[in-house]
Amino acid sequence: NKTVTDYEDATFHLDARNHQFIEISAKWTVKQLELRQITPAGPGQILYLHCGFANGGTIKHTANAKTLTNSFYFANGRDYTMRANTIYQFIFSGVKGQWMTMQAAI
Repeated sequence: NKTVTDYEDATFHLDARNHQFIEISAKWTVKQLELRQITPAGPGQILYLHCGFANGGTIKHTANAKTLTNSFYFANGRDYTMRANTIYQFIFSGVKGQWMTMQAAI
């Protein structure tokens, strides 16, 4: 149940193996949120992301995990826009090998 509050990675890849909640905030050196991958602890992991950037951010959709492991899959086939100051809930699918959104938690 750790929280990541400061992060810098030009590849937009987070490691959530030891985290259940990640807070993405203006403290980050990278000022525009664009997530592509999050390394999971394993299938069924539930992860909460808090988007604290004033302009929100984008989570990139990937058609399948063979293209990009530990990526995101959205049923509509499009990138997902995160609103500022909102918490989103994701679950890692062992079947798809990708993160899937469950809902905007708050």
